[in-house]
Amino acid sequence: MVARIERTLTHERQDRGQTVIRQDGILSFRDPVVILGDPGLGKTVLTRWLGEQPGMKYVRAGTFVRAANPANSVAGTERIVVDGLDEFASAAPGGAVDAVLKQLSAIGNSTFVLSCRAADWLGAADRVKIEDDYGVAPALLHLRPFTEDDARAFLSEEFPAIDSAEVLAHLARRGIESLYENPLTLRMLGEVAQDDGPLPETRAQLFDRACRVMLKETNPRHHRDSHARRSEEKLLLAAGALCAAQLLCGRIGIFDGPHMETPEGYLNAGDVAALPLGEAANDALRVRLFQSEGENRFTHVHRVIAEYLGARWLARCFEAGVPETRIFALFRQGEGVPTSLRGLHAWLAHFSETLARSCIEADPYAVLRYGNAENLSLDQARTLLAALKKLSEDDPYFRSEDWGRHPASGLLRAELKDDVRAIIEPPRRHVQLTNLLLEAMSGTALAEALHDTLDSIMFDQRRYVGERSAAARALYAAGIRSDWDTVIHRLLEMNEPDSARIAFETLRRLALFGVPSRTAIDTVLAYFGIPSNVKLREIRHLPDDLFSSLDAKRLASWLDGLVDIARPMLEKADFEAKWYVTRLVRRIAATVLEADPNASGTGSSGWTGIEQMATTPTSALSLYSARMLTCARPCSNMCS
Repeated sequence: MVARIERTLTHERQDRGQTVIRQDGILSFRDPVVILGDPGLGKTVLTRWLGEQPGMKYVRAGTFVRAANPANSVAGTERIVVDGLDEFASAAPGGAVDAVLKQLSAIGNSTFVLSCRAADWLGAADRVKIEDDYGVAPALLHLRPFTEDDARAFLSEEFPAIDSAEVLAHLARRGIESLYENPLTLRMLGEVAQDDGPLPETRAQLFDRACRVMLKETNPRHHRDSHARRSEEKLLLAAGALCAAQLLCGRIGIFDGPHMETPEGYLNAGDVAALPLGEAANDALRVRLFQSEGENRFTHVHRVIAEYLGARWLARCFEAGVPETRIFALFRQGEGVPTSLRGLHAWLAHFSETLARSCIEADPYAVLRYGNAENLSLDQARTLLAALKKLSEDDPYFRSEDWGRHPASGLLRAELKDDVRAIIEPPRRHVQLTNLLLEAMSGTALAEALHDTLDSIMFDQRRYVGERSAAARALYAAGIRSDWDTVIHRLLEMNEPDSARIAFETLRRLALFGVPSRTAIDTVLAYFGIPSNVKLREIRHLPDDLFSSLDAKRLASWLDGLVDIARPMLEKADFEAKWYVTRLVRRIAATVLEADPNASGTGSSGWTGIEQMATTPTSALSLYSARMLTCARPCSNMCS
């Protein structure tokens, strides 16, 4: 049984704003929907769930495209859920979208939900095709990663015998918390921890340990079977041969039966067994790296694992004498590496130093995105950085819709300081690559070495806010600044929303302790657009943990200061600013009264007499809120 963690998604609206929705919110969209997410993030689990809802039908993209009569497979369905667009092999950019839209057109342009890896979605180019066919742009939804609470709940349900808190703490100590954000890698972590093996330090170590764990036969009744008596290495290589063959040939799965009865869209296991190092193919299908899809029909347990194992096998074939040109000929379909093979191609750079340069030069972003860029040699790291820079010069928007944070610690070494500086220093030249490097820089030694450059970026209003925010985060993690009060004041003096946002993010990291109360209050108000009265571009939320470091007495005092400072400013503020502040006051007051119903403030506008007038925390909160609203009367009807 798979743990059911309710997922959330970010809806990227056409006005460039964003809204967070729950997974059942997908059902409310009537127009076409595209769900984007990282490999292993749970797109298939989510789309299978959608396919179980009334009037909806789940189908794999490859199966749907290959169907001679697609109407037969989706008859009586109001909405089609097409999963795994990126898994459909196509040489031409955008060819997979074209193929799916052609099938949808054949059945009357049924409305649909489509899933795809974020890095393989072509953004505007793909959206325009859908809009041409349907008269409306698709709703673009990004599947959000697991939170720490999601990860803890998942591990507790799926692996109750392990210490889930210690597993998550292990990741935090090694700066690889991102592993728990992905359900697939989290499940692999659970497998490793349950096996009492050492927890991994990198993504590659995780995959290696998890694959070996999944080779083990856990049922004593099968310990005499041939697959249980095979060596780990033979099973891993045969599994790699199966995975590589399935991916390279674009097949649905593997058939382990008579050759003449092989179903359309499947490979026969006997053919794979005849490949180099694939003699144990039939036995490899019996381990947990594969799952059954019917009688004698199997497929890999997850595509990401298949890409890892397939690349491992290809690299071993190269070592055994298969020419490099023959290896790479398997990937060449038109220009570049096909979307469906980028992950397989990227992992080759990890398994073979000789093949790494060709992999990096052909598709540098995929090596970073899908492979293991954490353990690159210095020469490989320099080659990858140079290739990414060239890619950025040729295509400044190479990340397309893919804005997740990616592990790039292998690129952020002291020896590459000048190379990295040359990329991130010029404003608006390598925006997407700069953002990627700055996001990954937090917690690395390079942040300290480049602190002057990071400082300059943080205060540079010509920069995009994402770059400035990432630079500030890296500086804070490096621990080389102690004058954060001065930093916040300088940001606030810029009197514009982006600088106020960075000041607020800095305040949150300091947990309100690192600066005087007046600075903290000014920062929160500026975050809401007060007193600058600049129209904010998005709704701004206060995180639940912002005031968690303050006890009831200190929080009550903080609230008094907020009211004193905010009241004169709100006289000229707009409706939205008043609404923000009124909600904030109510929220803090509720927190104080919940912790201590008898709390009293110390400021001139505070709590004097309220506790005597009120009999319950609720009435005290209402009276206090009404007192605050005397300075924001125009929005009282909204906040009642």
